[in-house]
Amino acid sequence: MIRLFLTAFAAVLSLTCVAELRITSPNEACSVLSDTRLRADSWSIQADRTEGCSSSVRAITVDSPSGNTIAFMVQGTNQVPERFSLKIDIASPNLADDAKREMIKAAKRLSVRALGLSLPHSVDNAILKGENISLQVGSGAVIITRTDGDKGDYQLALTMQ
Repeated sequence: MIRLFLTAFAAVLSLTCVAELRITSPNEACSVLSDTRLRADSWSIQADRTEGCSSSVRAITVDSPSGNTIAFMVQGTNQVPERFSLKIDIASPNLADDAKREMIKAAKRLSVRALGLSLPHSVDNAILKGENISLQVGSGAVIITRTDGDKGDYQLALTMQ
């Protein structure tokens, strides 16, 4: 019984201590979501001394012009990635489901690759409901923020750090 308890305790402890960012190379960070058509450009240092890379803004659906888009960004310092972000812009709230599903798909891949852990189900729910959430995932953090526009449009941003 004690052996079972110690094994369970060790497993829980290892899951909560593992989630620092696993990607330390700028090139790897910028290409981590290439398979979701969110490949970022090359790592660069801007005039204001910020560092990072970003993908092009991609339409969620090419067959219907909803105006809903998704983009991927990485920010860091001294050539070290520190923050991964996904953003969806919802121009047509009545057609937001596809954009939210696309964000969930990309976030799940990003979490496993960047943090080494799967996202909790509460992140999926927050994306689907368009709600703000901030939670620890291992030793990393996942933050979702919603910014409402003045015409019913909004943006959901998911950040892993």
